[in-house]
Amino acid sequence: MINITFTIVLLIFTLFFLWSCKTKFALAGFGKSENRFDNVSKRISNAITYAIGQKRVVKGPFGLNHAILF
Repeated sequence: MINITFTIVLLIFTLFFLWSCKTKFALAGFGKSENRFDNVSKRISNAITYAIGQKRVVKGPFGLNHAILF
């Protein structure tokens, strides 16, 4: 009985996951294409500044705490 219940629940959640993936990919298809290799040095600089340096987060009220923990 437990195996049947587990199989049904697993099937339901698998179908929900696949449906969710389908809708997310469909939404991503609406996006405009962009050339991401046009200014590599500027993109790397921004990645270091904003992703690693947490520049935008530090401006917030608890930004310094977040940056220290990061």
